Amino acid sequence: MRKLISGVSVAFLLLMLFGCGAANLNSSLNSQQMSIASGNWSFGASSSTRPGTGQFLIGGHLEQHDHTVSGILHVASSRCFNVDKDVAVSGTIEGDTLSLTSLPIKGQTLRASLIGHDSSMVGSYSFTGGCSNGDEGSLTANLMPTISGMWNALDEHADKSVSSVSLALAQSDNANGHGVYPLSGTLTSLGSQCQISGRITSGYLAGSIVVINSVTQESSGGTGAMRIEGDLAAGIKPSITGAFSYSAGACRDQAGVLTFTP
Repeated sequence: MRKLISGVSVAFLLLMLFGCGAANLNSSLNSQQMSIASGNWSFGASSSTRPGTGQFLIGGHLEQHDHTVSGILHVASSRCFNVDKDVAVSGTIEGDTLSLTSLPIKGQTLRASLIGHDSSMVGSYSFTGGCSNGDEGSLTANLMPTISGMWNALDEHADKSVSSVSLALAQSDNANGHGVYPLSGTLTSLGSQCQISGRITSGYLAGSIVVINSVTQESSGGTGAMRIEGDLAAGIKPSITGAFSYSAGACRDQAGVLTFTP
């Protein structure tokens, strides 16, 4: 009889020990919640319903507060969006999934479902309404580094001559009210027929989207205006590839592509 009671007691103790331990483990696993860093996020979007459009970019500031995420994004390389237009988004985190929805822009609403962690996410997107209606596909998102520093490029002209362009960029540590990180700085050129120097009047980084507007100083003493729209490829060998165009000055209506490296 004593052996029976002793055996029951041991079994009861083991059940309490391992049963409670398993319950605590399950509770711990179930309580894990997706968490992302607040900052400058870049989304590479690839359409599965409109493969001919290629990849486009979405970027801007996101921040998390408890179970909610909000921010303002911008869309580039898309015929349906103007890159300078704000796309306000908000959403919630449930477990390991972030669900985002945008306010309508020209009747277009963006929805995204993402999983990931502190500095990277993957998932899917879909658009309803307007020009983008029915477009859906995959998303790859990463937190982006600063681009403050010196960036250099070579510009080959039609007559095969080559000029150099250098950008001295300073990026704000904080996003502004449009969800972008303002850029300031100067540019210098050697061998260019269009300018010898310039000053950035406005510019920003939104995810990997780079936009720079500058007033240029020409060798004749006149001034011009140049805009660069491009994207940042981060990594071990970062680069900024952008389409540039002049809207004023001696080189008005000229355009091309520059690739800057540190």
